[in-house]
Amino acid sequence: MIHLESLVCYACQTNQNERNLFDDKDRRAIVGTCGHSICFTCSISDENRNCPICSKPNAFIHRTVNYEAMAQMEYYRTNMFATFRKWWETLKTGVGVCSNCTSMGNLRICFTCREAQNLKDHDLSNDIMCPPCADTHVKLDQCDITSVRHLIKNPLPAHCHECGNETDDPRICEGLSHIRRKSLKFDTFSVCADCIIEHHDGHETMKAVDLYSLRWCTVDIISKLLWNKLGGTTDQKCKLRKMRLDHIGQRAIYWASLDYPLYTEKNAPEPKLIGQPIIKENLIESIIDVLEDQYNQLEELKETCGCGEVYKEVERLKLFDERGFPTHFEAMCMEPDSNVKIDRCPFDLESSREWRKELLELIERNEVATEPLEAIWFEKDILFESDTCEIMRGSSMTGDG
Repeated sequence: MIHLESLVCYACQTNQNERNLFDDKDRRAIVGTCGHSICFTCSISDENRNCPICSKPNAFIHRTVNYEAMAQMEYYRTNMFATFRKWWETLKTGVGVCSNCTSMGNLRICFTCREAQNLKDHDLSNDIMCPPCADTHVKLDQCDITSVRHLIKNPLPAHCHECGNETDDPRICEGLSHIRRKSLKFDTFSVCADCIIEHHDGHETMKAVDLYSLRWCTVDIISKLLWNKLGGTTDQKCKLRKMRLDHIGQRAIYWASLDYPLYTEKNAPEPKLIGQPIIKENLIESIIDVLEDQYNQLEELKETCGCGEVYKEVERLKLFDERGFPTHFEAMCMEPDSNVKIDRCPFDLESSREWRKELLELIERNEVATEPLEAIWFEKDILFESDTCEIMRGSSMTGDG
């Protein structure tokens, strides 16, 4: 597996329910005496901070920079597109590097060892509830509630983190607890078939390729890496190429996540596809190829494109829709599809002729818009690749998608 876990601060997740990437500024990696790392910002916000992963007290008082983590962060940032491909290929095929013997092969995730380590490292006191509070959460959040009496390290009774009352029947909400431990130890317990037989006999395991939660747990890290990469580009040379680049990035993350339609009993070509994502063969790979190609084109562009001057007129005449987007520009950067390479500014493409004509006519009138323009690009099937998911066509117009 690609070791994305080492790139994020879990103290940020504990505090804000969001994981932030390490960087070379305020969020450089600080390694604790326990071997886990958090960012510099979190380390100074509480000098006596316990480790958010293993709860070791005062783990970061020395504020030692984790140079290995920083070097790994720089490598992934520099080689973002290769990282994206490798991450997706591992999820798609289940082939990766065994965390035990480092050989390349089909990986399995050992849930028994992963959960045992998570419970050992994770401080359950942040999740414990008394039965009444747990019942309330079941009704409000529809969570699964599990008794953890046998897992409590400290002597009972425990204290409910919601009401503060003591309880000798502590419960935890599986959903909230999972968020706190999201993605932890997936890399550590991804092992090849030989190591499963030798070291994990009788344990609960699953093929990595079948574990869709791997995608859900790591796609936000890939997304942050990608936007860091794309955020370093400028729109000064070509406004529309930059807009198209960002659009393709959004499509790449969309299709790499779990937020797309799945096959059902009604539309699955064969029973084994039920519950699996509807993705055109090699769509992700082709989008990443286009993304890298368009990124390199923009970076290597020598001359300033004329679309920038057109955009200045758009700003002067306030030709935006209700969302504040330059709707004609947006329509032009949406075509062709995200998996199609282009070698010029979208403004000059034949697919942009209709929107280019309308925009130039508006500019020629030289009238400052007093009302937002119509979001004309919503009339196009832009929420889903047009040749990828026919059953979802038109959903962008009806609001069903």
